[in-house]
Amino acid sequence: MCPTRELAGQIYSHMRRLFKPQGCLVCPLTGGTSRYEQQKSLKEGCEAVVGTPGRVIDMIKTKALDLKRITFAVLDEADKMLEIGFECQVHTILQNIRPDRQLVLFSATFQTNSKINNLISQHMRSPIKLSVADSSKRKVNQIPILLNTTDLRKDKEKWLVNFLRDVNNRVELKAIVFVGERVDVESLCCIVNEHVPTTLATSLHGAMHQQTRSESLRRFTNGESRVLVATDVAARGIDIARVDYVICFDRSRNVQTHIHKIGRAGRLGSDAGTAYSLIGHQERDFAKIVCDSMRDLNQSAPAELVDLIHAKPKPLIYGMFVKAGSVTPNSDTTSIISSVNPFSKEELNAMEFNKHQPAKKKSRWDLR
Repeated sequence: MCPTRELAGQIYSHMRRLFKPQGCLVCPLTGGTSRYEQQKSLKEGCEAVVGTPGRVIDMIKTKALDLKRITFAVLDEADKMLEIGFECQVHTILQNIRPDRQLVLFSATFQTNSKINNLISQHMRSPIKLSVADSSKRKVNQIPILLNTTDLRKDKEKWLVNFLRDVNNRVELKAIVFVGERVDVESLCCIVNEHVPTTLATSLHGAMHQQTRSESLRRFTNGESRVLVATDVAARGIDIARVDYVICFDRSRNVQTHIHKIGRAGRLGSDAGTAYSLIGHQERDFAKIVCDSMRDLNQSAPAELVDLIHAKPKPLIYGMFVKAGSVTPNSDTTSIISSVNPFSKEELNAMEFNKHQPAKKKSRWDLR
């Protein structure tokens, strides 16, 4: 089992190739595809099942899948499955498997927490932890980009377009851009295709139909598309050859997610990979995540990034950050706000007009 459909499809393709010489069959159980075809494959018989927790639970409830004969269970990216809310489904599935089976958990960023400990204590006996060094991580060079601007979104888009245009003119580009929200994926993909049309950028996120998701991933893997704009759905376990650049456009949820994102670069024979993180001067939490990930990978963080993390927060007035000590009891609030984050001329005129209006006469219905 694994957390995403893309990872399940990748595992299925590899297992089918390995099992075919032995005359063994593999059945994929993922959402977004026909349940009837999956039930038909299970009835015909198979030696292995690859799927996501939701669809596996569906097959168990319809009695199309019987786990009593399972002797070997693997949870790939187990920490991610528990993190995104599959804890109950995972426990239910493991409880339906014979008790003398062998259970293996895989993840590149295993963190000891209550969910993992609960899973181990309930379903494993005499567990053994094996740590394998990942040489691909050491090949990824992290470069944080600090943007000290007011319109952060526009400046991130401008930096991305200039970077892709510059690299695309010099070498054969292949890059993944990670974005936080699904809506932003589509808009950013349109911006890239508009300003750098030769990249043929494609998008990937959880709200897309499964056939469209598979087609986008296939185009990027085969080199038909040279830029993939995606959410975290592409951050775990996806192996794509010759990805030279990873751009973290938005903030990562935590250090583990960020490490998985940058780990998409420099894989499968690539000489090296480079990961760029676009950080605004107000994104101190993102700066800390990037700094911690660089420390975990034995890389030194730049001094500007460390200074941003340890900088003291400035006082907040009317939702704007102002310089400490610049506000006095007799200060003109309108001029202070406009100097920090200027309003339009119409907005300033409206504020000045409202300031000189007489107080509204209270009616008998107003609270006293």
